[in-house]
Amino acid sequence: MELRAQLKNFLKINPDYTCVSKEAGDGVDSSKEENALAIEKTGITPITPTKPAVPFWRRSLGIAVLVLAVGYTVIMPVAEFLISLLRGGSQSYDVTTGVILFSMIANTLIMVGCPLAFLWLGRGLPPFSGFRELGFGIDKKTVGNAGFGLLAGTGFLFSIYIIFALAVSLGYVLPKNPLADSLVESLSLPLALIISILAAFSEETFFRGFLQPRIGIAGSSILFGIAHISYGTYLQVAIPFLLGLAMAFLYKRTGSIYAPVAAHFAFNFVQMALALYAGDLVA
Repeated sequence: MELRAQLKNFLKINPDYTCVSKEAGDGVDSSKEENALAIEKTGITPITPTKPAVPFWRRSLGIAVLVLAVGYTVIMPVAEFLISLLRGGSQSYDVTTGVILFSMIANTLIMVGCPLAFLWLGRGLPPFSGFRELGFGIDKKTVGNAGFGLLAGTGFLFSIYIIFALAVSLGYVLPKNPLADSLVESLSLPLALIISILAAFSEETFFRGFLQPRIGIAGSSILFGIAHISYGTYLQVAIPFLLGLAMAFLYKRTGSIYAPVAAHFAFNFVQMALALYAGDLVA
């Protein structure tokens, strides 16, 4: 019974291995030495592991989709920043509600769609089953993890505010952020809610759900900071980098993508709500 349990556990961990059982239709790939013991003890007949090969053209297309996502989220902001420097470092923004919504929808399609397409094309997963691969499974801890994320995101935001307040009290002048100022002029509470939901969902899916398991906490956090470089101030790189680290450790600690998604949502929404209704206090 113990060996049978071990074999079944192996199959849960390695779902790509298939086998035939004389008794229960289950089994495990094993060496010749283990085969006789497995058959004798469990009635399991091991067979060669099978895994459908992904055609070369699909793998290539999957990689191309992934390059598109990285180019859009990281390389394009760097290019915008460098162009701004060549123009003397001054940028003007005309941010309207339509521009904001278009940008957020494009971000979501690319940062969520490209990882799903990569997992489908490059890994051979069924369409949309990649959501589970990206961490969007549901279990009994989901609500608790999301609630913990909301508290963590709000706490991180107010920690930043406290640090800024101390810095200003000591005579430090915070750099202006023209893009943020232009955004606030077009902002409403419903728009802030939409921005917060889409930004949290898309960015955490890409940077935490997809990149973090592949390039680690440091790598995904650095790229997350660089992705915000087009704002044109060093704080808009440093703060997202620190936020990325916080979200990465939150993801690692809880094992749930819902925790960093909720934390990111809280960080953005509370910040924009304060800018709308308590702008003077925040300033």
